[in-house]
Amino acid sequence: MPVRILESTSKRAYVHLLTDGKYLPGVLVMHKSHLDTKSRYSFVVMLTPGVDQSVRAALQSRGIIVKDIEYLRPPASKHQLNDYDKRFSETWAKLRVFELVEYERVILRDIDMLLLKNMDDLFDLSIPHDHIAATHACSCNLMKFRHYPSDWVPANCPYTPLTWPSCLDRATAVTKNSPRCHHLLNGGLVLLHPSLEMARHIQNALYTSPQIRKYRFPDQDLLADVFKNKWVPLPYVYNAMKHMRIAHKDIWRDADIKCLHYVMDKPWQYRPLPPSATSGVQRETQLSTTLASCKAGGSLLEGAAMRRIQQEFDELVHHWWAAFDELELEMSGSEHWDVIEENVNRHPVSVFNAN
Repeated sequence: MPVRILESTSKRAYVHLLTDGKYLPGVLVMHKSHLDTKSRYSFVVMLTPGVDQSVRAALQSRGIIVKDIEYLRPPASKHQLNDYDKRFSETWAKLRVFELVEYERVILRDIDMLLLKNMDDLFDLSIPHDHIAATHACSCNLMKFRHYPSDWVPANCPYTPLTWPSCLDRATAVTKNSPRCHHLLNGGLVLLHPSLEMARHIQNALYTSPQIRKYRFPDQDLLADVFKNKWVPLPYVYNAMKHMRIAHKDIWRDADIKCLHYVMDKPWQYRPLPPSATSGVQRETQLSTTLASCKAGGSLLEGAAMRRIQQEFDELVHHWWAAFDELELEMSGSEHWDVIEENVNRHPVSVFNAN
């Protein structure tokens, strides 16, 4: 099947970061869903040094625009992550997006996402040039991680006050009297205006701010500080984090979602068992492995709660694998398939690092 190359002369682009070949399946499925939802704008991937040439070739074979960038990190003495959250150690580089001044407007997106509906309308949102737009962070702490802030509880979550269907076109307003958690954004999707002046301002904060050592979620905590009172909350459907399907079931409707965000474990790290296996030994083995992984990461969840959550997550992960199966039909005969296949786990129990 010929590859659909989507070039755009627009000054608008969707931008993504890739730092390691193990995330290649996520990028390519994300790109496929970008094409399938008929976006009018370019799909750009920022590559850090050290990404293998075979990964670059696979991206370019799909018509993806590649931008080479340098790493971006605070001084080692200023910021440390616990073992479970070391997956965030390279995400500072996402902030290089502000240097892409060849574009007037950019939507920065994570690559552990799946587009279910066209979201080009977001580019038309009116925000001041020195502002950004993003969805709130969900501060319910569904997985009960003991190292998360103590005020991360449902009562303080900005999604808790929302109701359906008004949640589809509005978010909880942030005021000076709002709980601290209402001021936190999720960095998985950010609408912004690239600017070298802003890039320098952000990097200066990264290198000099005393707040850096307190950040648990690197790039998004920095953005929340730099753009305090200068970010516009977006409806959750533009960045629907998978755990919200459980934590905020009153507002979640699968049919409403534009962009599904697979936070934490990535969908290409395991293939969920079919419903026919939900009561079998394999299912219990998968749940036991997942629970052990969560415990190692500091979760206080017990078996019954984890079983319910895992079953909900699996339903969403099936969507990703359906898109991957279609991608395989398009690419399996190509010279690039091996590098994709080696980073995918088709088994129900993950053999990859949960990061």
